[in-house]
Amino acid sequence: MNATGEYIAYTHTNSVQVYVYNTNTQSWDTYGSSFTGGTTATTSGIAISDDGMRVVIGTVGVKVSVYTYDTDWSLSHEVQENHPNFADGCVIQGPYILVSSSGEYGTVHLYTSSLERVYKTSIRATPAGGRGIAMDQ
Repeated sequence: MNATGEYIAYTHTNSVQVYVYNTNTQSWDTYGSSFTGGTTATTSGIAISDDGMRVVIGTVGVKVSVYTYDTDWSLSHEVQENHPNFADGCVIQGPYILVSSSGEYGTVHLYTSSLERVYKTSIRATPAGGRGIAMDQ
C-alpha cells in the first residue's frame, strides 16, 4: 500500500495486480492489467510508490524488478545479484529504491528508480536475525 492508502499492489502465484481506491463507490478498482512478477514462494518484497506509478518486486536470491505505469504496466528495469538472500525486502521512497539482503551480515543496497546502485553497505543483523527494512524521509 502506498503512503496515502490510495493504491495497493497484491501478488498471487506469479501475478501482480494493482488496485486504486475509488472514493465515489468506496471500493477497490483494478489499476491496469495484472502482470507477471515473482512467485508466491520467492516474492519477498513488493512496494508501490506514493503516486502509484511504480511497483518494485523483490525475488529472493534472484532479482529486483521495477514496473512502471503509463497506459498499462510494463517492466522498466531489473537488476540481479548473486546472493542467496538478495532482495528479501524492498521499499520505494521518492526517487530511491532500498533493497535488503539478510544474513549474519545483512547488506543494504540503495538504487535510483532506474536501478543504478548509489550505495551499498553491510550491517550486522539483530540477534533474532531481523528481516525487512524501512526508510525515513
